[in-house]
Amino acid sequence: MRSTITFLGHCGLDLRLGATRVVCDPWLSTRGAYLGSWHQFPANAHLVATDLHDAPTLFLSSPRPDRFDLETVAAFPKTIRVVVPAFPSRTWAESLRQLGFVEVVELADWQPFDLGNGARLTLVTSPTKHILGSTLVLQAEGEVVVDQNDCQLDSEAMVRLAAMKPALHFVQFSGASYFPSAYDFSPEQTKTYVDAEVQRIARRFWAAAGEVGARYVVPTGGPPCFLDHRGFELNFGDSIFFDTDELLAKTAREAPALAERLRILYPGDVATGEAGGWEFSSRKPYQDKRTYLEEYRLVRAPLRERHLAELRAQAQPVDSKEVRSYLRDFFQFEDMTWNLGLLVQFRLPDGPSVWVDFRKKPYRYQTECEEPANYVLTLDSDWMSLILQQKVTWHDLLMAREVTVRRDPDQDSVRFMNHLDYRHDEVLFDLVRRLDPVLITVQDEQMEYVCQKFCPHRGRDLEYAIIERGVLTCTAHGWRFDLRKGGKCLWGGDAPLFVKEIRPLKG
Repeated sequence: MRSTITFLGHCGLDLRLGATRVVCDPWLSTRGAYLGSWHQFPANAHLVATDLHDAPTLFLSSPRPDRFDLETVAAFPKTIRVVVPAFPSRTWAESLRQLGFVEVVELADWQPFDLGNGARLTLVTSPTKHILGSTLVLQAEGEVVVDQNDCQLDSEAMVRLAAMKPALHFVQFSGASYFPSAYDFSPEQTKTYVDAEVQRIARRFWAAAGEVGARYVVPTGGPPCFLDHRGFELNFGDSIFFDTDELLAKTAREAPALAERLRILYPGDVATGEAGGWEFSSRKPYQDKRTYLEEYRLVRAPLRERHLAELRAQAQPVDSKEVRSYLRDFFQFEDMTWNLGLLVQFRLPDGPSVWVDFRKKPYRYQTECEEPANYVLTLDSDWMSLILQQKVTWHDLLMAREVTVRRDPDQDSVRFMNHLDYRHDEVLFDLVRRLDPVLITVQDEQMEYVCQKFCPHRGRDLEYAIIERGVLTCTAHGWRFDLRKGGKCLWGGDAPLFVKEIRPLKG
């Protein structure tokens, strides 16, 4: 039976394997993602969203706005089956139900889902659980299609995918991060970081394609294009957002064996499968990239400006007291701040600035400081107001390059940046906090315990906790943990305390 796969642009696919149809990650709105800063490249405005509405299944790989385009998804009939990965954070799945979708299916890793007619859909998520990405495997009509997107999988998962002998492997090839474009680096520093990142991203793409070993590899997921005046030059080299032309050239030079399996699709292009073979119809929609994007920018500029104006209209005046109160709450988790050793400035050129001094306890939140800060975050007061109102997140602003980061010395502070990326989602932030727990040795009357130093509730230091008969009580909020039963939480919540070792007291 004839099969077709229509590329919808960026990460979007309309998969039709015989009678089985699944639409994946459609991003068809014209307002852009990340505060209107990211746009589909090439443009896919010629595609008609309602042509997808009769599909029985919609797969969404991630809550990222270039995968989960709210405007496109909300227009689908609410009777469509929506399949998403069972992420640790339930916020996204619940938001889909609130949109009115009757059937939202959350699948665990490698949990098969029967689509009927012998077809099966399976999802795999990244082993790094706070990174919300997923891979789709569709098996139908004797064919296997893998849509890996930007999901980074471990070697065991890649071996399992390879064993399925997929015909097509869709995988992201370009950059999708705010580093280093949101940083205030010198041109020389920027070039050094860009070169290293481009090589790392390309090698990851080549490795994934090599390990899965599909007959055909189709690069997807980028690059986005940037149509605002500050980001426009990111489209033309010297950035991590390299396009398929650059990918083909790099692959021909550095991974020639893979080059023969690469197939490029542009929005609206179709791959057709019949009698065990696949044909690819591809038509490049531009000749000169700069001319194409200049025209694209003129079309999209009014939409972006209107979107930003609507957001900024919700902003309110910001005072330093309000910002300090917010930052005290933002950095309340001691397990994420105990060793930062930084002086951080939140700089509002058109409003108050606040310095946070993490170099000694108690931390100080100041409105004046003569010392140069180690980290400086610069943003307009309108954006700070919207952060205070929880209408945008720090991650949104970083991805949109509406906040600029300067650091001195030029060293990454992972725990500090993790606040900006994950603090808005309590579940994800808790996962990040537990990645590398700091350990402490405590004891009761009989035993000695090596356990995490900070309480999983609010990250308070447990050095002064009360320990009686194997039960540790945090003096901050009274949470109790049974150290002799793997740190089980006895009172306060359901988050356990990590216990690495238990041993009798000497003597």
